[in-house]
Amino acid sequence: HGHYVPVGNSTAECREACNSGVGCYYMQNGHGRLGNVLQELAHIWYYLHATRYSKGIEYNPGYSIRLFEFPEYACLDKLGEFDSPVYKPQLSPECPKYPQFGNEYGKMCPSTSRMKYIEVIRRFIVPHLARPLRTCLETQRKVDEDRLLTIHLRGEDIFGGHVASKDYENEQWQHHGNPARVAFQSPCGFMQKILSTKDFSRVLIVSSQDLMNPCVKWLSDKRSNLTNAQGQVVEWELQTGNLLEDSCALMKARHLLLSESSLSHNLVMYAAAAQPDVHRHVYALKYQLNWMLGCGTPNITMNIWNRSPDPISSARPTGIAPLVEWLKNIGPEMFNLGRTC
Repeated sequence: HGHYVPVGNSTAECREACNSGVGCYYMQNGHGRLGNVLQELAHIWYYLHATRYSKGIEYNPGYSIRLFEFPEYACLDKLGEFDSPVYKPQLSPECPKYPQFGNEYGKMCPSTSRMKYIEVIRRFIVPHLARPLRTCLETQRKVDEDRLLTIHLRGEDIFGGHVASKDYENEQWQHHGNPARVAFQSPCGFMQKILSTKDFSRVLIVSSQDLMNPCVKWLSDKRSNLTNAQGQVVEWELQTGNLLEDSCALMKARHLLLSESSLSHNLVMYAAAAQPDVHRHVYALKYQLNWMLGCGTPNITMNIWNRSPDPISSARPTGIAPLVEWLKNIGPEMFNLGRTC
């Protein structure tokens, strides 16, 4: 916070800059849950990198530490000369200014490519992935990855669920639900549509342990009748693991159907940075692209679908319970592929 002072590369110089109170960005819990913290981390490092000056950064990322092993202090490499002992970084006028730059999760600098964000994540964040997560990512599964569709189903707080585990939040909490976020989740019929147009033989559903997302039960009830493009019934598996296990499953996916969730969207970006030799296919509804992920992300094919009725422009039910029924009753015929990029 405040001014930024160019510092050297040693831990001691980083610590000194941070302790001075003017040469450090202090990364605490961030704003929101882990998915938003992932984007804020990328924003911070891009922001510091774009100024082309070395900075100190002090980490205290709270529950996100389960996925990372950050040092107490870190320094950027020295990237340029400086003219004054105290420097206020300047970005393009198109870029949001701090603190908004960190808080507005979905907004990147308009002139900045997703390739640049991937480079920043790979250089400054991927080296600090927790060792258990690294091991999981490097372990090959005994499945044909190209015939496995992974589906992320967002649950918990937006449906008014009780968060009973500290894996996802620092404290247990009874949420009241968020109807707007529920309306933007993928309807169950969208999963049926994707399956019917592809040759997947297996489906892995990744969801939270509360199973609040209605499509978990919907898919389970219809599993014997849901077939792929060849008319074959697919095998199903439900995973409700801890944060590290679920994050690994989403990052390993070669084919991933997204929910309206910053967690799955941003984990795809981190996966692309951590495994640049793996090509991924992502399936999403056009109104769900609210974070870093989008067209132009290296080694990712985006399959962006339209839905009718569109939850942005059309009337929709109010209240969690009516919306849950709405999500279950929108059929596969209401979806069409908009574009691939």
